[in-house]
Amino acid sequence: MAVTDLMHALLGVGVDVAHYTEAQNIAPPYIVWGETGFTPQENADDHAQTLLVSGELWYYTADEFDKTVHDILDAFESVGAAWSAPSIGWDNQKKLIVYGFRWSLPCGYGEVY
Repeated sequence: MAVTDLMHALLGVGVDVAHYTEAQNIAPPYIVWGETGFTPQENADDHAQTLLVSGELWYYTADEFDKTVHDILDAFESVGAAWSAPSIGWDNQKKLIVYGFRWSLPCGYGEVY
């Protein structure tokens, strides 16, 4: 899998999706996501064969108990990404509920994108 596979899965969720920064005047609900690092996983002949790409995703919604969260989880699962949701709460500045996810995706070396 590649990070672009995750991007395509997220685009299928049915809400606006932004990579790293929010588009101006974007209306909720929406997703902002991005990669935060790479870690070598499998080595052969002193060279990384697999990289674990990690990242974060923030889902902003005005709907309490928003079922789109399950669609996001399905998107992670569809590409084999591991995930956790360490933060869920209220963004007082945006006046929205925000779900914070951490994810990781194994990619072949040279096949991150």
